[in-house]
Amino acid sequence: MVGRVNEGEYHLRIENVTLEDDDIYECQLEQVPNNAGQRSTPARLSVHVEPQAPRMVSPQHISAVAGMELRHSCTSVGGRPAAKLGWAISDSPQFSGNDTWLGDSRTRLAFSQDSRTASGATVQARIINANQENNRLFSVISNVSFIPKAEHDGKYLMCIARHETYGVDVRSVAVRMDLKYAPRVTLSVINGEMKEGADVVFLCNVDAKPLNSLRISWFHKGNHVRDKATDSLVMRNLRMIDHGSEVVCSASNSIGTTTASMVMNITYGARFVSEPQKYEALPGETVHMSCHATGNPKPEILWYKVGQNGVLSKGENFTIVSVHKYQAGEYYCQASVPGFQSVNQTHYLFIRGPPSVRLPQVVYANKKQNFQFHCDISGRPLAHEVVWWHNGKVLDSASLEGRIEIKQIPTSTGMQSQLSFHSVEDTDFGSYNCSAANPYGVKSESVELKEQSVGLTISLMISEAGNYMMIAGIVFVLALSSLICLACLCCLCRRRCMRRTKKISGDHADVTIKCEALDGGQFYPEMYSGSPSNPDDVTIYSKDYIAIPQNNPDLDYLPPPTFQGNGSPYSHHHPYYSPTAAFEGTVRIDPSHDSFASNLSTSGTVISDVYGNMYSTEKLAPLEPLAEVATPDTESGTPLLGPLHHDRPTSRTSTHV
Repeated sequence: MVGRVNEGEYHLRIENVTLEDDDIYECQLEQVPNNAGQRSTPARLSVHVEPQAPRMVSPQHISAVAGMELRHSCTSVGGRPAAKLGWAISDSPQFSGNDTWLGDSRTRLAFSQDSRTASGATVQARIINANQENNRLFSVISNVSFIPKAEHDGKYLMCIARHETYGVDVRSVAVRMDLKYAPRVTLSVINGEMKEGADVVFLCNVDAKPLNSLRISWFHKGNHVRDKATDSLVMRNLRMIDHGSEVVCSASNSIGTTTASMVMNITYGARFVSEPQKYEALPGETVHMSCHATGNPKPEILWYKVGQNGVLSKGENFTIVSVHKYQAGEYYCQASVPGFQSVNQTHYLFIRGPPSVRLPQVVYANKKQNFQFHCDISGRPLAHEVVWWHNGKVLDSASLEGRIEIKQIPTSTGMQSQLSFHSVEDTDFGSYNCSAANPYGVKSESVELKEQSVGLTISLMISEAGNYMMIAGIVFVLALSSLICLACLCCLCRRRCMRRTKKISGDHADVTIKCEALDGGQFYPEMYSGSPSNPDDVTIYSKDYIAIPQNNPDLDYLPPPTFQGNGSPYSHHHPYYSPTAAFEGTVRIDPSHDSFASNLSTSGTVISDVYGNMYSTEKLAPLEPLAEVATPDTESGTPLLGPLHHDRPTSRTSTHV
């Protein structure tokens, strides 16, 4: 007992506390004269003893089957007071606070307000704890039962203990769970979107334990797909009718069977689920048109009128308020789904009134030929009566012994009345009239049937053939014209090239010409090379070639060259000459082809040509090239040996270039 007695302090101090000291204590004052005895308020002394670390009662390795109940036990021994035990499933053998709690373990361990364990999930479990006291110490055993899942395989079942002697810490023990489980199946599509006409690959992702006995089966629309015992299924050429159907993958092992399914969401093009309609209305009435289409995704519907540009309306319904005659005609609604070709549906709007009749003006037929008239009738209401007339008389097929037949064929715009002839006769030619009547009136058209002549037949055949041959004919004519133009161009180019080749310029060409007799006749080289006796009196002009007049028809014959000078006509070794030639000045040779007389050095003189004809050099015109002439023979041209005197005998020469 300790304390200050003079101040009335009487304290109890216990040293080396033992379990026996765990009890209830009171402070009592004994009775004294004039003062009754008293007791203090009871005080409880609890002696805490740290228990042993928790341990598993069952084996340290758990083998179980997912989906089946698992039971396990944990104990804590030698604590005072008794330890608190709870259970959790952990990814590691150490307690982290974020584990999955079993049952009410989180509450049992007073972790409800602990932020460290706020995110832990809970698995339903049943926990029974039993305390046993021995020598004033307590042992606790905790039994847990729960149904493990496949995802718990490989994780740890953990027993957690809390005690006053641990403070904020815990003690734990864990055991690894080895679970077998039935297949876990997920179904997916590899190549993304399912589209009409395309292929799709389904993949069955299977997680199972054990795998050695795994079997996979496929089902479509409830039917087993044979020969597909793999984890993938290919469906080719998807169709609209497959949309909304179910594909099932079933996987099984020794533990069990699991299935996964997918409803096919197939995108497909628009299809009409309503029929084309024909609408009738009087002018001023309201017309409601509609068309319905299906598609995935939902198709867009647009309205158009044939022959008119632009969209009239959008949606399944189209309304015309106070319709007019010009609005009659053909309409169509267009349904489209992105990624697919659009589809059209035709609707007709008729304005009520007299029928419309259409016939050709003239037709031709041959005798004994089968022939047919087509009378197109449109309008609403439909014509209730159609009458054919021939030359003012009503035709009745029944009265013509079957040789003439009348039929009414329905069309999209009304009907077509067909008048058929079996073996046309002379009496069949003439004027025909097609008359149609409905409640609003009568309309008719006439046509003339004429006998087809031979010329007309050919003309018609050509006309018909022309439709097919026109393009071919145009192509042929164009091709032929191109070939002719190309040939002409080639010839022209060739002639120009030949002219350029033949033409030799004295200023640029490096050409030597040598002429010699082939028949042994006398040749006078001195006439071209100058006189040896008096070389200064003779001037030689180099020429490309000599111009030949037309009065020399024999191109093989050339008379001696012309001279002009002041001396005797016998000078300068000129044995052959023309008596009529006049000479003065220096020897001259006539200008060559493409040369001009005005360019000669001597002016105002008289020169002679190679035949001795005299010419004045005054105002002398240029010599023109001569056209080719024929060599004379017995039938054409001038004979070489005529009355005209030649100054030189005939001689054939060879020219070497």
